[in-house]
Amino acid sequence: MTVRSNARQPLNGTASDAPGHGQQREAEGWQLVGQASHELRTPLTALRTEVELALLGNRDASELRAALSSAADEIRRLCRLADDMLVLARAEHGQLPLRPRPLEPRVLLEAAAARARAAAWVRGREIVVRDTAPGSRLLGDPDRAAQALDNLVSNALQYGDGTVTLAARDDGELVGLHVADQGSGFAEDIAECAFQRFARGTRPGDPGSGLGLSVVAAIASAHRGMATVCNLPGGGADACIALPRA
Repeated sequence: MTVRSNARQPLNGTASDAPGHGQQREAEGWQLVGQASHELRTPLTALRTEVELALLGNRDASELRAALSSAADEIRRLCRLADDMLVLARAEHGQLPLRPRPLEPRVLLEAAAARARAAAWVRGREIVVRDTAPGSRLLGDPDRAAQALDNLVSNALQYGDGTVTLAARDDGELVGLHVADQGSGFAEDIAECAFQRFARGTRPGDPGSGLGLSVVAAIASAHRGMATVCNLPGGGADACIALPRA
């Protein structure tokens, strides 16, 4: 199944004038606050616990270093969550800043692979770049395009298996940047809502915030592109952000 975030329509369209739309947006806003509070509670609780234990005064140097390392991990998680929520809030109101320029898919894919190779190596995985659509260029903000690709690669490493393959495909109107893995693919409970905020599978102990793919969709929308996910016939999943052709 393919899930699409079609950004041909502006995020801040005239639908806000429809009857009852204000109440719906208010309800959605409160839902987001509740979800965000739930996501913030776990890292904040872990951070508080580590700090309180460190303050007991009966821990040796190695224990304190471990506590500080754990606290730093939780702080990084909080920062990522805050950054992702800011991107989504800005995109929701059509205020996500973009500096689009012509970009080569090959350069974007190879840079994303290079950034993720250490994380792949730790997991015993491999990242390869193939089918870079030579001669094609897309129109995009380089930082946002890199952010979207990093989220897709991170998702493939965290939830997929086997080799992660990065590729580009030019359909004449959009240039798709694809990230595929060789795992079991998207579960039914996540494929239907992959781009919804805080959407996650039911795997126990899932450390993700459930915002990674939402951010990808928001970046695609801001560029008037699209984001898709699908399960591959031979196994594995393919996630893509497609941006306008330059």
